[in-house]
Amino acid sequence: MSIEGLLLAAGQSSRMRPHHKLAMDLHGQTLLERSLGCLLPLCQRVIIVTGYLKPPVEAFHTLYPALDFVHNPNYENGMFSSVQAGLRTAKGERIFILPGDCPFVDQAVFGQMLQLDADVVIPSYRGQTGHPVLLSRKAVQTLLATPQYRTLKEFIDAQESIVTEVDCPGILRDIDTVEDFQLARDFFANTRR
Repeated sequence: MSIEGLLLAAGQSSRMRPHHKLAMDLHGQTLLERSLGCLLPLCQRVIIVTGYLKPPVEAFHTLYPALDFVHNPNYENGMFSSVQAGLRTAKGERIFILPGDCPFVDQAVFGQMLQLDADVVIPSYRGQTGHPVLLSRKAVQTLLATPQYRTLKEFIDAQESIVTEVDCPGILRDIDTVEDFQLARDFFANTRR
């Protein structure tokens, strides 16, 4: 079974200005590298969707040959436009979707999700759903062929999704503010990941 990852890295990081959070250092690696590290062990290919910060993000290609890049010129239209842009180039039988600012997901979560035979799989921690989302090839085709959806959540809510409870609070965390980033630096300073 071919497994791909879709990493969303098109946003402007407006709450972190003047810095762009994906390029900021998290204990020896950028935030983007940390999030990418969640996907690479399980994915034969990872598609990174760029937008606002295209050149610095695409520089990662020399470090990680399993990467492909898709530029979303409409990134200002929101994350779902980047999801659609990336999925148009996906070829895998199953595709994980992960925002670029979510570096806290344990490998066990991905493995647990892959064991479930469903078109849409969502992880949950203590009853609250989070990231990543896992889509089958059929779900991807449905998403791209059905223009009425405005968000990924709207699409997921319309599907027969399976929610799986996982032992990883990191599925609920992302990095939006300077305070979030400082907590993430502390986290990675005290972990082997």
